[in-house]
Amino acid sequence: EAWATGCTWSVQKRLKTIQQACLLRNHNFLQYCKADILEDKGFGRSMKALEAAFASEDSSLGGCADVGEPVAQDGESMVVV
Repeated sequence: EAWATGCTWSVQKRLKTIQQACLLRNHNFLQYCKADILEDKGFGRSMKALEAAFASEDSSLGGCADVGEPVAQDGESMVVV
């Protein structure tokens, strides 16, 4: 039992929620991830794409819009940080 040893977690504050499609389709996250795996040198490209998605809402900078509280609509998946 992790809680017995003091290992616990809880949500402190939602920073941003994005549509999964924004990261995967609009910003090519899967292609970056696959390329990172094939090169076997870490996940530099993937991490940059993920960071950009949450750092901005400007799609030209790799950002994704904050869609608010994580309530899935129309079967769409969300990513929350």
